Amino acid sequence: MDKNKNTVYFIHPDLKHMKQYIQFFLIAILLCPVMVFSQTAEVKLPVKSDVSIPLRDMKPQKKPFWKKWFHEVETEVPNQFRPVPPGFNVDNVIQTVYNHADRSMESTLLMNFDGTSNGSNITMSTPPDPVGDVGPNHYVQIVNSMFHVWNKAGVSQFGPVNTSTIWSGFNGPWNGHNNGDAIVVYDDFSDRWLVSQFAINCGTYPTYTEFEMIAISTSPDPTGSYYRYAFQFDYMPDYPKIGVWNDGYYMAVNRFDFNQPNPQPYVGAAGCVMERSKMLVGDPSARMIYFKTENLGGSGSGSGSLCWAMLPSDCDGTPPAVGTPDYFTYIDGSSELRIWALHADWTTPLNSTFTYVTALPVAAYTMMGSGSIAEQGTLALDALGDRLMFRNQYRNFGSYETFVTCHSVNTGSNIAGIRWYEYRKTGSTFSLYQQSTYAPGDGKSRWLGSIAMNSIGDIGLAYSVSSSTMHPSIYYTGRRASDPLNQMTIPEGLIQSGTVSMTSYSRWGDYSSMSIDPSDDITFWTTQEYVGTYGGWCPWSTKISSFKFANTPIVITQAATAIAATSGTLNGTVNPNGLATTYHFEWGTTVTYGNSTSSQSAGSGSSNVAESANLTGLTTGTTYHYRIVATNSDGTGNGDDITFIPGAAIITTTAVSAITTTTATSGGTITADGGSAVTARGICWSMAINPTIANSHTSDGTGTGTFTSSISGLLIGNGYYVRAYATNANGTYYGDNAFFSTSCGTISMLPVTQDFEGYAITPGCWNEENSNPAWQYLLGCGNGIPASAHSGIRNACLKDYTTADNTDKLISPVFDLSLYNNVVVTFWHTQAVWSGDQDQLKIYYRTSSGGTWNQLASYTSSITSWKQDSVNLPVPGPYFQIAFEGNAKYGYGVCLDDIKVKAPGNWIGGTSGSLSDWNTGTNWGDGFVPTASSDVYIPARNYLPVVNNPAACHNLIIESGAGLSVSALKTITVNGKMTLK
Repeated sequence: MDKNKNTVYFIHPDLKHMKQYIQFFLIAILLCPVMVFSQTAEVKLPVKSDVSIPLRDMKPQKKPFWKKWFHEVETEVPNQFRPVPPGFNVDNVIQTVYNHADRSMESTLLMNFDGTSNGSNITMSTPPDPVGDVGPNHYVQIVNSMFHVWNKAGVSQFGPVNTSTIWSGFNGPWNGHNNGDAIVVYDDFSDRWLVSQFAINCGTYPTYTEFEMIAISTSPDPTGSYYRYAFQFDYMPDYPKIGVWNDGYYMAVNRFDFNQPNPQPYVGAAGCVMERSKMLVGDPSARMIYFKTENLGGSGSGSGSLCWAMLPSDCDGTPPAVGTPDYFTYIDGSSELRIWALHADWTTPLNSTFTYVTALPVAAYTMMGSGSIAEQGTLALDALGDRLMFRNQYRNFGSYETFVTCHSVNTGSNIAGIRWYEYRKTGSTFSLYQQSTYAPGDGKSRWLGSIAMNSIGDIGLAYSVSSSTMHPSIYYTGRRASDPLNQMTIPEGLIQSGTVSMTSYSRWGDYSSMSIDPSDDITFWTTQEYVGTYGGWCPWSTKISSFKFANTPIVITQAATAIAATSGTLNGTVNPNGLATTYHFEWGTTVTYGNSTSSQSAGSGSSNVAESANLTGLTTGTTYHYRIVATNSDGTGNGDDITFIPGAAIITTTAVSAITTTTATSGGTITADGGSAVTARGICWSMAINPTIANSHTSDGTGTGTFTSSISGLLIGNGYYVRAYATNANGTYYGDNAFFSTSCGTISMLPVTQDFEGYAITPGCWNEENSNPAWQYLLGCGNGIPASAHSGIRNACLKDYTTADNTDKLISPVFDLSLYNNVVVTFWHTQAVWSGDQDQLKIYYRTSSGGTWNQLASYTSSITSWKQDSVNLPVPGPYFQIAFEGNAKYGYGVCLDDIKVKAPGNWIGGTSGSLSDWNTGTNWGDGFVPTASSDVYIPARNYLPVVNNPAACHNLIIESGAGLSVSALKTITVNGKMTLK
């Protein structure tokens, strides 16, 4: 839907009622109140279980011979989507280094054969949702809605058949249902296969019953017999995803009430775990422990009602320690990776817990919407950017546990990239280890990714690729464990080049699959989709492929040392990867190098070996490029390019410490003077990256060694970059950037301004009441009214796509205003009406943490261009907060900019300049010297005003313990009344 601003896409055919659908859907998903309930697990037994005959002996259902003469039966596997939040967040972690052509021999495509296509479907379905897993001898693939088994040479062993074939003879309300959204996973710990598929809307409306069907192979042979189970759910279990854990099979679903008329409301997510030990032996008493997340309470990131499309952890390799919960993860839509823990207590199941663990801040991103991926032709494809892509893979490396997952993001102009994460758990602490967006900047969208890590830490990523001049295709990339963080370094490999585009339907897959071969725990296997050429309604096809990375040397270029005026030592490491290897350094004044050191042996081991080479006769002050290069029988590995400057001082920046609201401590260490004495050193800082001595800086002596620097004059709650510097006869040189943010505390000095510049998320020291919907920090409102910020390049904006009360308070830091007698807040705002829909703004204050919000002002009319308003605050006290509550009711958005809290005529003194000078503007609470019409208030402060030049005011109030000095022969004129308290 497009109202000449942002586009929101839903899978709903009735465009006439789209706006109503959006309203109902968002009310259900985004506006349900956060209610606190006691956490109670439900324990469910299967409604039915049995053991099947061997799958290979079952009689599969076949496509009727007459089907070729009749119109195809067409079905869409149901799924529901979250709306794409309006606005655009700049992605600051898009990978920038892609020039890895020199590593093109490092990956090998081993197997690449055709998977199942829609042409084999008895009932044509879309999208395919290809998923598969690999075992010691087989690859099993499931698409909507078929099941197929191959051996690892790509020879079909069974199928394709309807996935429901697995439940043939397993009679119940699910008879005749082959609804899709199936998952297959290989259980490494037991050498068994798990297959799941939902059976939804069984029976008749409005008394549907909903089921998840689970089958566990009785042997390592996926064509053999299965233990079969049916678990009933309270609502449609949409988007079911399963992870293997050592104590259970864990599953997450999104629940929708299909016993309600369109649009079927979203009820909430659910997390559950099935009793693996019993299911592996076909025990009919196998239990399922079930949690409804909307009943888990909490607020903010921990609110159960906010959970959506969670992925349970799926373990490969070494299992977690006994008793470790399975971790469920999902994205919030803009800047968080949220983690919950489900702990199963099979002794006393009601003691099981499903609890919020943490939210890892990630770089801001913008979700891709439905119908947003361009392809050659006119139809645009779905991106499914509202959720993490299957799987959330887990590995246990002993000293730490690691997880990898990914999702699609908008890198600009609806060009999709793949945001991927590796996050780690060390002890009980989670942290984001690396993150990046893979988007090479060639105008092609990359989406529907699936990612996995092998046992040596290499990562593989496969995905779809498309553009307005390209048919949908399949590619892969990856990285070695020793590669620089945040980069996919393996050049893109082609799996399938598209020759046609989808012309009948925009739905693309909801997920794909990447798994690791358990035979070596190194080789990657993937299944992905593309458009086939056999014709038909939705002619999708699939590929099944495997690849691994070659044993080329792993090389890392390291910083040069012993740098003097005309010489330096090049450094690097080489891992021969088990093959006889030689190395050398390439160097020169450009990236084409032109010079090389002599070739040396690095041995044939499997660990990093430190190597170096000395250069002499260099030109002082000239930048030199270099890299280490190593070769063995599998290929050549090239290190990254690094530069150094003969004659440059070598300096590192000390981590920032002792951070307060306005001060901090850093420093540096100079390890080499570059051949000439260091005449100046210190640190420099700025809100922008790469500060120089042209910015704020210290002077901390001369010479080499370690020094400490004090930083002052900072702004409260702001982020700063700092780096050390050293100056010698050849120039000024800098260490690496260090970043820190000043603390918030309580603000007692006015004026304070918030202009939202430099903030892609909520500004430091400010917070939001519920972030649902959330304020965005962008240029204008993203829809043209307003088209720009009042000043700079960012302002705050709250908007939503329903006419309900969609409110969120933007809350200021805490102020101590006890030494002020009048305080004013000024702000610029817009709230343009859109087709009768009017957004609103209210201003509140409170005088204690958690206290009652009191309304100060309300703005309910249309304001189409920036307008400044001001509000006088009540009698100030030691605790004071201000809140700007936007109510986004489908208008162009409530926009705020340049908020200023000030105290006109209030003496603050001692902030800068002349500490007690009446005529210094920064000594006053609004930044301006009073005039003859100003009321002046002087409280008892450390620095009291001195009139060194003629001054004037209207009324003058001097508090007890305060005072005013007038220099000899100077005057102050009080035009009104003077009061001494």
